[in-house]
Amino acid sequence: MTAPAARVAVVVFALAAAGAVWMRVHNAFAYPADWGFDAGANWQYIVAVARTGQLPPPDAGWSTSDPPAYFFVAAGLVRALPHRLVAVPLLNVALGLGIAALAVTLVRRLAPRDPVRAWLAGGLVLYLPAHAHMSAMVNEEMLAAFCASLAVWAVARREESGAGHVALAGVAAGLALLTKLSGLVVGVALAA
Repeated sequence: MTAPAARVAVVVFALAAAGAVWMRVHNAFAYPADWGFDAGANWQYIVAVARTGQLPPPDAGWSTSDPPAYFFVAAGLVRALPHRLVAVPLLNVALGLGIAALAVTLVRRLAPRDPVRAWLAGGLVLYLPAHAHMSAMVNEEMLAAFCASLAVWAVARREESGAGHVALAGVAAGLALLTKLSGLVVGVALAA
């Protein structure tokens, strides 16, 4: 790619990324906090953990049998921040952007001479409809996806720092499992 074409590509990808960030932040403020998959039940779980600091019994509500990591993180935000109705969706926005950043850095490492490929990877993540939609919802999907992505990213970089990245992969896979039972797939994939 010529230098002028590369500059145009960077500008196009930067504008697309800025649009994706704006869309997600807008949705975090505009999307009703109790809409979405199990959002009402998830809020009840979050508020219960925020009030007591403890897990409710698994049969106490619709979501209370789900793994607890997301609900403890969200409960911490609810306790710490005054604008809790938007703080939890903004957490999901940040996690979604983190997933895109991990994709860019991973593809950049695998194809260092092809930056366009890395930016395409990030753009595909940012504009994946389900990913953008879930970023505004109060649920554990984005935290589970971030932890799974971090585990894969760390394993792919294990040759750079050895045990440090392997440990990070293990912790991230464990957190994925503590966030959503489908996180088990990440642990099995990493072990293979």
